[in-house]
Amino acid sequence: MLFEKSEPIYFPGVDQLQTKDGMKFVVGDGGLFANASQSMVNADDELGYGHCISSRSAINTPYGLFWISQNSGKIFNFVGGQVDDITRYGMTNWFFNNLPSHMLKQCPEYPHYDNPVIGVGCQAVYDPQYKLIYFSKKDYYLHDNSINFFRDNAYFSVGSSHSFTFNLDKIFEDASWVASYDPERKMWISFHTWKPSFLIPSYDHFFSVDRVKDSAEHFGRRYDLETSNTLWKHNDRTDSFCVYYDEPSYWEIEYPISTPNNVNTLRNIEYILECYRLGKYKHDSFHILDENFDKALIYNSEQVSGWLNLNIKEKQNPYANLVYPRLNEYGYSYDIMVAKEENKYRFNQFWDIVKDRGEYSHLEQPFFKTRANGFEKDLVINSVDYNKFITDRKKFRHYETKVILKRTINDEKNKMPKMILKLANNKLLNSLR
Repeated sequence: MLFEKSEPIYFPGVDQLQTKDGMKFVVGDGGLFANASQSMVNADDELGYGHCISSRSAINTPYGLFWISQNSGKIFNFVGGQVDDITRYGMTNWFFNNLPSHMLKQCPEYPHYDNPVIGVGCQAVYDPQYKLIYFSKKDYYLHDNSINFFRDNAYFSVGSSHSFTFNLDKIFEDASWVASYDPERKMWISFHTWKPSFLIPSYDHFFSVDRVKDSAEHFGRRYDLETSNTLWKHNDRTDSFCVYYDEPSYWEIEYPISTPNNVNTLRNIEYILECYRLGKYKHDSFHILDENFDKALIYNSEQVSGWLNLNIKEKQNPYANLVYPRLNEYGYSYDIMVAKEENKYRFNQFWDIVKDRGEYSHLEQPFFKTRANGFEKDLVINSVDYNKFITDRKKFRHYETKVILKRTINDEKNKMPKMILKLANNKLLNSLR
């Protein structure tokens, strides 16, 4: 039994009545709950360790019972009589900061805290085919703390004539996310950009509903907002990946290059990538010749490269490669060349374009602005200078540098294939200083 403000308990065994001839009957008079209960965790009552306010987050799987403890920022697994905090497998701090509800912090009296269809809340679903568990949080961050909330109609309001719901982006920032977990390997796999309002389990993958119709009142007039209701089957399509509710998304991977005891100069980025176009029935596949990520970004705590548009090196027209690197026509990225041989992709046309490190001006400008969902971050344009003079461009030198590889092209003409990143082997030069 899961409680909202206290640790969970369970009742061992079942209440049975045995006759003289040995036949057993299950007694349904509530005698089971008359037995002494046992606490599932050994913690003080004040901590409420393992409590749960999300009724849709508790699911039974072949790997035990899973549930979300949103207020404490933890996710638990009960199997073999033991409770395991699965957020400790590399994600403790992230869930502690991003799992609790922003809406409940800002509006403690909000009634729909466990209703992701019309309000906010957490859910979980199990994919029996790939043996993955998806944990979903629907939430919003209120930018203007002066906005009033009225419990009676669950609407937010400014004054008496202007009421609205979550659909106004200037007032609410979407803080929703989905994270996948592999219970067999006890590993967190990825974040996902689809944001369900409802999750439906199935023997074959699972389904989700993207969003529901909403209404709002503007200056005394109520109207329906243009939203859609779509039942979507996940992990089933093979003709194009990263498509959710018929809308293209993106695939991004970030990995570190770490040398804790030495400062190294990063000379180039190299990785092995295989891209496939799958057949209709998932049996046949075609290995695409020159498919790749289309964007990259390199950064450390002091340097950042800005966005790099990756272009495969021309094989039949070597003069075409002389134009790289070049500033993109829009002025917010560089077009660079990527060499590809035997499924190995390499590029080295990158440099530091930080506008002002603050060494003399004492300016403190972060490189990224993280969104309210906690996992998507945007490059702050004011922190970089794409027109930095060539003599001012520095090489990347640090103890640890991170690389972001991103695929954004995903449309009807150029559908995203299945991309398998196998190995990253970056070239480093030890600093002599």
